[in-house]
Amino acid sequence: MTQVRLFMENLYILDDGRVRQFLIVGEKEALLVDTGFLDSHVYEAVQSITDLPVL
Repeated sequence: MTQVRLFMENLYILDDGRVRQFLIVGEKEALLVDTGFLDSHVYEAVQSITDLPVL
């Protein structure tokens, strides 16, 4: 399961235990740095944070 932590305003750290991903949420879209592994379900964690389009 991916753990989500708000690091600072609009910057989240997502950690699946193997890979650490970073999500930056802007006004019109979000940027996900490193998508992790297929079985880490990072996208579900991202959807719980924002409904903006993700790059």
